[in-house]
Amino acid sequence: GNIWISEWNNHRVLKFDTTNLVTGGAATVVLGQTDFTSKTLGNTATTLRETAGIAFDSSGNLWVVDTGNQRILKYPAANLATGGAATVVLGQTDFTSKTLGNTATTVDTPEYITFDSSGNLWVADKGNSRILKFPVANLATGGAATVVLGQTDFTSKTLGNTATTLDGPRGLDFDSSGNLWVVDTGNQRILKYPAANLATGGAATVVLGQTDFTSKSSGTTATKFLDLRSLEFD
Repeated sequence: GNIWISEWNNHRVLKFDTTNLVTGGAATVVLGQTDFTSKTLGNTATTLRETAGIAFDSSGNLWVVDTGNQRILKYPAANLATGGAATVVLGQTDFTSKTLGNTATTVDTPEYITFDSSGNLWVADKGNSRILKFPVANLATGGAATVVLGQTDFTSKTLGNTATTLDGPRGLDFDSSGNLWVVDTGNQRILKYPAANLATGGAATVVLGQTDFTSKSSGTTATKFLDLRSLEFD
């Protein structure tokens, strides 16, 4: 029942205990800083730079998209205290590197993450216009993705508006049937990838916000979007 919040410009993640979820309530834990008034950015196991999406795995570990450092960090449940250290980094080979790329082990401006029912981590790699799957077995420092959506392979970086291409994806989430839904921000649409198509180069089968997979218009109606960011299922 606690709420965890990713704070982009303060380079930190905050925890609000259930008892503090009242108007004006105070956070009780901060990650990325040593206290609540510091605003230091860095690329170590205890510092962050422009944090974005966060998600818990089934074991209670917190995963944080550290966008500015081109990486995804794992904070084990035991380290979820102020100033706690991450123990796993994806997108880099260690905690002090800061390189971007488009391979199976590097990312470019990742923003959001989600876990599927099997515990695999899916990452919206916005700058590479792709979605990456990191299987459970590869959730270790420097681990490699094994599936890419939006591209035909791990070294391509093409953007487009078709059923198999993306343009700056952001939010993503799984429905109860195991289908993946992706916010394709640059194309002003939301895509559904059925569970059967969650393989490299797989195609979306449903589009919201457009009338087909090759249209790209925006608006303020019940069927159009403008600069959408994230989604969630109730």
